[in-house]
This record gives sequence, C-alpha cells and structure tokens, in this order.
Amino acid sequence: MNRYGKYGFLISGMILCLLGMTATAAVQYSNDFENPGSANVQTAWPELVISAGGTMQAVNGRIEWDATGGNNDWIRLDQEVPNEYQFEFDFFYQENTNGRFSLWPFCKPGDGITRFNYFLRKNTHYYNLADTVPSEGPRDLTLPIGSKPHRMRVEVTGDHVALLYKDRGEGGWILIDERDFPHVDSPRYIQLGYNHDGGTAGLIYIDNLVLNYRSQNLLSYSNNFDNAPNANVNTSWPEWIIATGGTMQAVNNRIEWDATGGNNDWIRLDMVMPNDYVYEFDLFYQENTNGRFSVWPFCNAGDSISRFNYFVRKNTHYYNLADTVPSEGPRDMTLPVGSPPHRLRVEVTGDHVLLLYKDRGVGGWILIDERNFPHIESPRYIQLGYNHDGGTAGLIYVDNFVVNELAANRATVERSIGAEVFTANTPIPVNLTINVTGNLPSLTVTEGIPEGWSVSNISNGGVVSGGNIIWSFTNQSESLTLTYNAVPPRLVLSRVAGFSGSVDSGEGEERIAGDTAISIKLPYLYRECIDYDFSGSPVDGKNYPTGTEFAVRYCQGMNGILATVPYTRPGGGATPAVNTQFVFQAGADFYFSNPGIARDNPNYEFSDYRDQGEITLEHGASDTNAGIGGDDISVGDWFRYTFDFGPGDQVILINLSVNMWGNANCSIDVYVDNKFKAEFLPTNFSYNAYEFHTVGPFEISGGVHSIVLAIPGPNVPDGIGRMEVVRVRGIGQVTRTLTEEGFFDPSQPLPVHLSAEALYGSYTPFVVEDIPQGTQITDISNGGRVVENKIIWELPATTTSTDFSYTAIPPAGATFLRFNGLADVGLPLAKRVMGDGSVVNEVWLFGGPGSTARKDDFNGSALQAPWVVEYGSDPALNTNYQDRVKIEVSGGRLTFSVDPVGVNNKFDEWANGRRAPLILRTDLPAGDWRAEALCTLDETFTWDQYHVGIFVAYNAGNDTNVSGDEYLLGFYASDLRVEKTNVGSLGNLTYHSLADEFDWLDLVDAGNVKATLAITKRGNQLIFSARMNGRAWELLGVPVTENRTPTRVGFFSKIWGDLNYSIASFDYFTLTELDVFTDVEAWELY
Repeated sequence: MNRYGKYGFLISGMILCLLGMTATAAVQYSNDFENPGSANVQTAWPELVISAGGTMQAVNGRIEWDATGGNNDWIRLDQEVPNEYQFEFDFFYQENTNGRFSLWPFCKPGDGITRFNYFLRKNTHYYNLADTVPSEGPRDLTLPIGSKPHRMRVEVTGDHVALLYKDRGEGGWILIDERDFPHVDSPRYIQLGYNHDGGTAGLIYIDNLVLNYRSQNLLSYSNNFDNAPNANVNTSWPEWIIATGGTMQAVNNRIEWDATGGNNDWIRLDMVMPNDYVYEFDLFYQENTNGRFSVWPFCNAGDSISRFNYFVRKNTHYYNLADTVPSEGPRDMTLPVGSPPHRLRVEVTGDHVLLLYKDRGVGGWILIDERNFPHIESPRYIQLGYNHDGGTAGLIYVDNFVVNELAANRATVERSIGAEVFTANTPIPVNLTINVTGNLPSLTVTEGIPEGWSVSNISNGGVVSGGNIIWSFTNQSESLTLTYNAVPPRLVLSRVAGFSGSVDSGEGEERIAGDTAISIKLPYLYRECIDYDFSGSPVDGKNYPTGTEFAVRYCQGMNGILATVPYTRPGGGATPAVNTQFVFQAGADFYFSNPGIARDNPNYEFSDYRDQGEITLEHGASDTNAGIGGDDISVGDWFRYTFDFGPGDQVILINLSVNMWGNANCSIDVYVDNKFKAEFLPTNFSYNAYEFHTVGPFEISGGVHSIVLAIPGPNVPDGIGRMEVVRVRGIGQVTRTLTEEGFFDPSQPLPVHLSAEALYGSYTPFVVEDIPQGTQITDISNGGRVVENKIIWELPATTTSTDFSYTAIPPAGATFLRFNGLADVGLPLAKRVMGDGSVVNEVWLFGGPGSTARKDDFNGSALQAPWVVEYGSDPALNTNYQDRVKIEVSGGRLTFSVDPVGVNNKFDEWANGRRAPLILRTDLPAGDWRAEALCTLDETFTWDQYHVGIFVAYNAGNDTNVSGDEYLLGFYASDLRVEKTNVGSLGNLTYHSLADEFDWLDLVDAGNVKATLAITKRGNQLIFSARMNGRAWELLGVPVTENRTPTRVGFFSKIWGDLNYSIASFDYFTLTELDVFTDVEAWELY
C-alpha cells in the first residue's frame, strides 16, 4: 500500500518519505544521443532495443518520434536494473498532439501498455488499464515548439515508484505521482515510447538519459506486501520465516496480527544482515490494545524476547529483560483506528542502534532511542512480531518494508524547512542535516533556492552562485548541519516555492531528501466541508471563531437545526439582481432534503497546496469523495454559516469546491445577510474530481454576518466539498499612464504617472517599478526611493486612490521604452502594474510625411483586388477547409467567421500544413512598411481555443509545414498576443482582469473586445503593436529580427480543437510604405 499519503502541488512541506538515498549511487548508463552512426536507434546504440514499432529516429542529437505519428513505438534499455535505482531524461512533447508517451519504471521484455506504466501527455496519469488520475492531480507535460524540454526523474525502490519533473528543466523537482506498482520479478528493464492516437501529430523527443544505481554490490530488499497469493505470510513470501506463533496474516495488502490476540507471533527476514544497514516499515498499533510489538534491530535465528529488543506500544521502551525507558524518554506509539500508520526507522552500525519514527508518516524523523546493543556474532537477522498480553485486543499491522545495506563511506542529506507556511519578506530558517559515515575525500552540497528569493546567514562558508548555495568539503568524516535563512520577496508571484538540491560525494549527484516546498500563508477565516450535520448556535447557524485560526476543521458528528422551508429563487428561475432579498428561515442552520444520508467520506483530506485562479487554489484530483454527494443534494437545499468577523470593515471572497462529474451545468447561489451576492456556475466535466470556484469580493462591516449557499435548480452538482472564506482589509490595483497616444520624444524627459486605486475596502499600496535599461530617474514623488534598478513606494492606506509619479530620462536615440512593475494588491500574490507598458518613437512606428498609405474601408459588398481568400490545404486531414468559413463585406466592415463543426484541429494553424483560412494580399512594399487594422471580436462560445487578427507570413499557400513561417497577432484565449507558428508567444497585452467567463462573454457581447492591431517592418525587424479601447499604443514584446522576405499579409482566424468558433470583424485595413527612419534626425524634422 502507498505509505506516502497525499501531497500538494509540489511535494509539500511534509518530509518526502522516500528512503534517503545515499550518495553512493553512481551513473551506470548515460547517453546524450550525439553523433549516432545511423538514424536507426538500435543500430546507433545496440543497448537500446526497439521493442515495438520503429518510427523513432536518432536525429538532431536526440531520439525523435516520427511527427507523422506511429503506433506502439517503444525502446527498451537492455540493461537489467537492480532493486533500487533512479533514471532521468529530457522530454519534449508538443502541445496539441494526440497521443501518449509511455514510461515504464520497470517491465519485462515484450511488455506493452497492458504492463502498468505512466502516460505522459496533456492529462498525464498512471495507467492500470484504465485512465487513472495520479495522486497529485492532472499534470500537463506538453510544451510549445521552441520551449526547453522538461526534465523527468523516476525513483524506484523495489516496487515503489516516484515520478517527478523539473518544469522546462529548471527549478525544484515537482512530484507527479507516487505509488506502489504491481510486482515484477527480475530481470527488470526500463522502457520508453510513443503511441500516436490519430489526428494531430507533432514533435516528441527524449535526450540526455542517465541511469543511476549503487556502484557497490550492497544488500537491498523491499516489500509492499500487496497481492499476497496466500494468507499465510511464509507461503506468500518464503523469505519471511514464521519464527514462532502464526496468527499473523497476509491480508489487506499488509501483514496483520490477529485482532483476537496471539502470543509470541514473530516473523524473521531470512536474509543475513551486513554490519551496517537501515530498515524502515509502517507500523499501526491500535490504541488501548494490551500487548507489545517487538522490534529486533538484529538477532540470531531462534532468539526471542530474551534477546534485547524494543517494545513498541503505549510505553515504548528498550527491553533488556526489564522495563527500560529509551534514551529520549517514553513514547506512545499507539494510534486511533483510521489514522495513517507511523513510519519506523532502525539504523544499525555494528552494534550501535538508532530507533526513530515519523509521526503518522509525515514530518521529520523523531529519535526514540540510541544505544549500543550487546554484541552478537553473524549471521544476524531482522525480526518483528507481536505479543498479546491478554484483555483488550486490536488492529496491529506492518507495511512497506525496506532494508538497505549502507556503504562504508557515505553521506545523506535531509532538508528541514523551519516553517509550515511563508509570508512575504520574512526569513525562514532552513537546515540541511548531513550524516557522514566513514571518510569522504570530497563532498559537495548544492542547494537550489526558490526563484526570486534571497538568502542570508549562510553557515560553513557556503557561497551563492547562480541561484544556488554551494558548500564544498574535503576529507569529511564528521556529520554536520548546514544552515541558512531563505527570504521570500516582498512581492510574491507564486503561491508555492520549491527548493531543490543535490549532494555529490564522488559517485554522482543524489537529490536532497526532506522538505522540498513551502506555501504562502493565505488569509482564511474558515476552511471546512459544507455539511448538514454541524452544530448550530441558538439562532441562525453557528458563530465560528475569528482571528488567526485558519486551520482546517471538521464538522462531522455535530448536530444542526433543520429548517422546514426550502430555497426558491426570488422572481423565478433567472439570476437575481445583486442585493435581492430572500429571508432564510430564522432559527435554523440548513434545509436538507435527505438529512439521514451520511456524507460521502467523513475522513477526506484536501491537499494543502493548490494553485488555481486568483484566490482559489487547486487540490489534487484524487480527492473524489468529499462533502455531500449528488445522491443527497436536492433543489431547494441551503446551508447557513454565521461568523463574527470582529471589528472593522473587511472584504471577503468565498471559494467552493464542486464536483460536476457527468452532471449538467448548475448554479449555487450565495447570500450574505439574506441578500443575494453572486452565484457559482460550475460546468459539467467528464471526470471525477472536485474543482474550486470563487465568488466575490464582497465588502462587509465588522460584527456578525451570515453566509448562505443555496441550490436553485433545476440541476444539482454531483458533490459539494469544502467552503473557504477568505478575508482581507482591502483590494486594489495600480495603473501606469505614460503618454496619451503612446509616443515619446527620446530627447525629452518622460513623465510617468501611477495611480493606486482602492477597489474594495481600505487598500495599502506597496509598489515596485523596474527602471528601463539605460534610463535615468528623477523627481520621484510620495517618498519613493531607488533601490538598485527599481523604484519602491510604500504608501498609506486609502479608500479612494493615491496618485504618484517619477520622470524617466531616455537614453539618446531610443526608439522605444518598455515599463514593468509589481504591486501588492491586498491579496497574497502580487500583480503586475496595469495600464501603459511602453512608449514608442512615432516616426519609427508610423513613418513620416514621406510615407504612402493604401487604405481599404470595406465600403463595397465584396472583397476587391488585391485581396485573395486562401483556404486550408493540409492533406493530413480529410476535410473541406472551405466549409463553415464565412466572409462578408457590408456597411464598411469585413466579417470573418469560422466553425470547425466537430473536426478536431481543422483550423489549427501551428505545426502542420496550411489549415486556417486567410484573407491576404501580396502587394507588400520592397522596403519598410506598416499593416494596420481595427479588429472586433464579435462572438465566440468560450474564452479558449481561438486566435483571430492580422498576420504576416514568409511562406506560400501550399506550405506543408507552417512552423516558424507565420506571425499571428490578435485576440487570443486570455489576452491579446503575437505568436510565431510552432514557436510560441512573442508578447502579449492583458485587456481584462475578469475571473468569470460569463462576465467576459458579456464584454464580448457589448462590443468591447476591440483593438487596433499593427505590424511594422523596419529593416530586418518586425514590430508588433496594438491600441485597445481607451488606451495608448503599446508594443507586444520587443522587436523581432527576421531576415527573410515576407510574402503575404492580411487577416487570419485560427481555431484549435473542435469545441469553439469565432466571429470577428474589421473596420479597415491600411498598408503603408514607410519612409526611411533616421533616429534623432527624424525628430529634428518632425
């Protein structure tokens, strides 16, 4: 069974309970796939056996899978792997590719996808002949062309597997999944490969494969006790000898001792132990059970309790034929039923023994006892067992047993982060505990700190280099603890900070064990499962504690007061207006149609680290049983929560986890003090998982307020999980204003104006503005100060707004300036300063009076020359690319609509042949030019899977691979952006800050998703710019160097997938031949 429990988005602040790998693992195989002797992988490297298929090729210094798509194309490393090993490789899987890359942590020759493995793709998951979601939730491992590959890592200990990756090869290791795989006898091998599922194909490759395992022939054994063929322990696993008794059984994927109680029931691992070794196992010992569980660090065959051992029980102690208290004092090791087991660890060095445990399997190792045991001669064995002393019996079991011999010269490193959560700009102590045995000629510890963080108080001469702290030691024979303080920035952009690190004692790097991540402290007032079964105050629900009590609490087992009046929406089925009143029955806590039905799972646990949306935080998709199930929820049900918020005005947001598995879209209404405030609008999805949604912010006064969640119908969710109430004092934003039109004179000072505006409550601005490169700063207002290359303001609280400013003196001859800044907006994460982000030299961007413009106002009823409509031509799809493309010219407007009608990626202009419809012209000037159009997004189904606007291309209409040949500028799923086909985004502008898709669709319907788009060519540079409603001209990224000659320019409409459509209109198109730009002289003339 999986001994590691559930972790968060990264491996959480809990200790990763993998057995700490010693630094004796060495590289046993590596291949950078450079200079192959043949494109055939097996011919180039005979140890890489093509186990199926054959479209993979040794090209471009890596192994690539055929972009046309193959089926069951797998390679197997023909090198037997031991019981414990790790392997890593670079992995690139192109986005929007229909297939899966299989990764077998271990397998037999001839195994295929019917052998349990991982599918790496957009919805990466463990595969056990079903589409099983990993324990850490879905993970999208696809990447855009041009991106760096991910770095994958697999750690195997027996049958236990941890799958991790570094995002684009950087930062800390992120846990994807951790579980016990079904057992496979030796010989075992590593296998990798791709399976194309038809439709869109793309680039798949691996590179830089490294396999590590111990270079010495050291004893290693593990057993997760799963799938026992017989209840008799010795019959199932002959290496486990029943030393005496026999009531223990191999059941429930573990070894259990008879709950009725047995006497002297011991098992011995029939493997001779070396001089130095460590073993671990899970132990559950039920509270109030009268007996003792004996642990022999070592013994001879036939030894019993007269052989010195540990009694593990309520008064755990060392036993030398007397009730001897351990060196660290008494330790109660019993647990209530339903609790995770403890993790026990025994370290043996000769006759010296340490007994440690992790409380319920998490946290750091806690020392129970350390002493020298009386010496016995080899052969020595490990023995475990239970002795019932009469009276009350209970559940006793062990699971996930691991033993490993220790090398004579070794080092282990474990990280301990001295806090559960972090707050901005507050140091956190970090300890790296190094346990050294023997003598190490060299020892290097490299600690990777989170991006954007700083460090201080580094011990032992550690040196900071490139985002790492590096300690180097020679002839190290003593254990030691390295310490430093990790300091988060004042403005935090990421909710979870990951640490990474390695230790190298001469035989290759090993990952530092222990804590690997920490999450920011969030401003929760309340986090709890919504429940019809909570205790009520005398009137209108329960008054929950306030202040800083943000921990998760559970309600089950408490009684509430049931109402008799259900909820019905005021005025019928339409969404009520804000502040519409519905008086929920006084003196009651809830209305629930099925109050006798129990919750789905009273012991559920949401993961601690989530990252989804602004306030809502993602939890693992494995949390599929939580709260109230769909069989229980009915139309009209409601749940009231009453809080005493304490003194002072506040701002709240409400998060709710909802499971919509297979159910139609529904609403959940939110009332504050019987007044309608908002509705949750979860939508149907085809998988079993809880997802968080947010409503708010709402301003409230201090004191007592009630929050009600109500089900209006006609549809109900499959399940409702946890509600979270987030409260802050205020929320605001900071906006930058440069010049009215977006132009500047590089010979003149540029005033920069900023405004901090309170949106809700009382907002306290903290702003950090980057200084553009080469620019001098003067006249900083409101107490702002320059710190290195930034300007920092700490402004007083406001309920309205505060204006502040500075002056930028541009470098001589500058053609543009780009600005960037961050602001504390009152929520845990900072946001970018909004508003103007750049200024440009007008003549450089638009040309001077010598320029010649050709403008089409679309005043006719049809397109006129030189316009040409070009439809898709990619033969990879058997489809009519002209079907459902509509182009109309009427009333001074060109309307362009596309709909793939269920043909997946029909209009996806990205990595294939030509697919998206283009309205183009080829009459481009030979020199510099500018193309400009006014674009309005008129209609779309969702804010995903579309891109529409203007383009410039460097190909012809029969291009069979458009990769890198087209620049697409226009409205995208979440912003206004420019992309290079099959390369990725080159720049973007945010035009809305809406969190609700329905609010965004209202924006579209009102005609407010509108911008003037422009592409300017100056020499060998392309400049992409846009002007949105009421804003100045802005650049999208920096100019792009392009030495090819452009062939076409015009309009495009792209749809990927098959679930969306778009309608866009263009008011004009202007193609201007620009006169020559000569920097300062241009300003002197104009």
